[in-house]
Amino acid sequence: MEPSPQATPRPPRDRLRRNLVVNLLGLALPLVAALFAVPPLIGALGEVRFGVLALAWALVSYFGLFDLGVGRALTQGVARRLDTPQQAELPGLIASGMIFLAVLGLVSGLTLLLLAPWLTAHVLHPPAAMRQEIAGALRLLAATLPLVLLNTGLRALLEARQSFVRLNLVRLPMAVLIFAGPLLVLPFTANLVPVIAVLFAARLSALVAFGFFVRRQLAEMSISWRQLRPERRLGVDLLRLGGWMTVSNLVAPLLLYLDRFIIGGIVSLTAVTYYVTPFEVVQRLSVLPNALMAVLFPAFTSSLILEPRRALRLYYRSLAGMAGLMAPLALAAGFGARPALTLWLGADFAAHSYRPTQILAAGVFLHALAQPSFHLLQAAGRPDITAKIHLIETPLYVLYLAYLTAHYDIVGTAVAWTTRVALSLLLLSVLAHRAVLRDHPPLGRGETADGPESPPETRS
Repeated sequence: MEPSPQATPRPPRDRLRRNLVVNLLGLALPLVAALFAVPPLIGALGEVRFGVLALAWALVSYFGLFDLGVGRALTQGVARRLDTPQQAELPGLIASGMIFLAVLGLVSGLTLLLLAPWLTAHVLHPPAAMRQEIAGALRLLAATLPLVLLNTGLRALLEARQSFVRLNLVRLPMAVLIFAGPLLVLPFTANLVPVIAVLFAARLSALVAFGFFVRRQLAEMSISWRQLRPERRLGVDLLRLGGWMTVSNLVAPLLLYLDRFIIGGIVSLTAVTYYVTPFEVVQRLSVLPNALMAVLFPAFTSSLILEPRRALRLYYRSLAGMAGLMAPLALAAGFGARPALTLWLGADFAAHSYRPTQILAAGVFLHALAQPSFHLLQAAGRPDITAKIHLIETPLYVLYLAYLTAHYDIVGTAVAWTTRVALSLLLLSVLAHRAVLRDHPPLGRGETADGPESPPETRS
């Protein structure tokens, strides 16, 4: 028998606000640390060593995305079982996910370890005197990869229970240490091995801290470590769900970065600079919807099981909040593009870049509006829909991106990118309605699933 909507206390609205604030801090402060750390690191390490460090940062930061979607699937799977009759499945689900991530991390680390000499000699092409040093740094980086995936799994468990304060108590100092930590080594040596050792130490410290918080969380859920035994059925469910999420994880970056390669091939490398420089700045506005949806994804998942109509009310509020948050920023970026670019990079650069910037600002706004539908579908266990949208739109996007770039230069490129985002918004909204929304009409004003609305202090 399904629990009644009043069986589980609803998370108060101020909890969502608090989670959003700490998530924004967790994303923004490391960027500030990077801003201050990069110049002295370049000066002390030199271009070659810093280039390797930059590759290590990228690999450590983004390797968690290549977990075959198991991290996100683990968040969804745990959140949807909390406070339901399926909660008894949590130990098997958690054990299955963590063991898979551990094995994947070990395989990835061993692969990089074996490839380190070849990568050093045939891909990175460092000066002969630095080859041994860089190969040693890559071997230490290989030991870091299993820690990255284990941290991904533990972080997913904290997200599932919406423990964002605990999560950011670990993520924030770890992210700052990854960028600022190498500065602590510079007074003693510029060798890359101890510099990369800082990244290893940061991830290892995070693993211990995440493990401490997850152990406390499991105790709060009356789950002991001895209950954590993998179950084949639950592991297969994770991989199935994660497989579709992986499609989106792999295709989305392609759709995001394909335009600059098209510009370089059809127009010129100079045009790439005119396009990419403002695009990277405008794209930074996405940190706000990303922080918001990281908080709302587990809330969507659990509410769709326990209080589906209230979950959809949260969905509509997130749409309104996203529009209210992003519209002023997009308008400011659009109307202020030419003067801001002139002040920053000069009048000639602004003359080439301001029009694409205006169009891209509109695209970033539309992309933000698509996020609630995207995450609602994934929270409802339908990542296959979002993956199929990505697969269908990719070949079409390549065709009209190339056509518009060839005929209208980087203005055409910006139009193509924004058009793709607008089509994604339309498709996601329609399919979210068909797959989720039409089965659960949202609550009206003054109405709950069982009668009059709760007092304000108990609303979600």
